[in-house]
Amino acid sequence: MIYRGALLALLALVMAGCGSLADTRHDAALRRWQAQPIGHYLLRTREEVGGRICGQTVEVRDEAIVQILNNTCTHPTLWTISWLFEYAARSQAAVERCARYESDSGCICRDAIDVQVEYEPALGYPGSITIRQAWQPAWQSQGYWRYILRHAELPNCTPPFSDLGRRITVRDIRPLP
Repeated sequence: MIYRGALLALLALVMAGCGSLADTRHDAALRRWQAQPIGHYLLRTREEVGGRICGQTVEVRDEAIVQILNNTCTHPTLWTISWLFEYAARSQAAVERCARYESDSGCICRDAIDVQVEYEPALGYPGSITIRQAWQPAWQSQGYWRYILRHAELPNCTPPFSDLGRRITVRDIRPLP
């Protein structure tokens, strides 16, 4: 009984700290970027959205776009370093939506966003952000456990679609006078 209680306490600690590593890396990278005296720069990005590739080159001063030099993307997003940090932070926020619901059980799978952010080591900016939608077992939900009891098996939480995701890569950042 003591063993089971200790195991549950350890599991609770691990789950409580799941998002903190990403937050710590993000905050440290943001501090590195803000410590740089780069107020005016040229930013070249490459995006892959749903299997399509496009690129942008913008001139940025004080985190506002001054000039669009090149944009082959059909979507309206134009990036600055501060927008990349904001996008990475918002993407890592927990999504609490039911992805698979069964009427006899309830919610058995939930939406999950798989976010991978790589920060440039010296300057700190997000060098690449990769986001894909996935499903995960909703083991915090009573419906998940009801499903297991009723069907005597784990639910299949594989989404019925293939998400090619979105990847934003900083190809070049050049300080300007």
